[in-house]
Amino acid sequence: MDNIAFKERLAELICTEKPFSWAKRLGISAATFNRMWNDGIPPKASVLILIARSTGVSLDWLLLGDGVKLRSDKNRITESPCRDQTRRDDNELNEINHLLNNELSKAKTSVLRILQSKAELKKRVEEFIYE
Repeated sequence: MDNIAFKERLAELICTEKPFSWAKRLGISAATFNRMWNDGIPPKASVLILIARSTGVSLDWLLLGDGVKLRSDKNRITESPCRDQTRRDDNELNEINHLLNNELSKAKTSVLRILQSKAELKKRVEEFIYE
């Protein structure tokens, strides 16, 4: 197992949460997590299984970086904060998109009014000139 790549996969799961807080939330002791996170020592199988079950990732992906990252198993113990943040980001983007579409619609209406006014003004000028 490539310890640096394993730590990168752990960091991906931890996301923005503090690493030792994440480990505590999952039930991993500080000593065990310290060996994994700071010393690069691979964890025991029981810890790998705990992480995989808690986060919904496959053991192959967690340990080796191979295969499908997320299992289809719905029996996760916890959600990843990254997934929660992604949902929040998606919601914010949808809201922004909605607001932009409303503003665009208003702008189109304003431009059409200006063009109609311009056409009416042009017509009046032409009528005045040719009278």
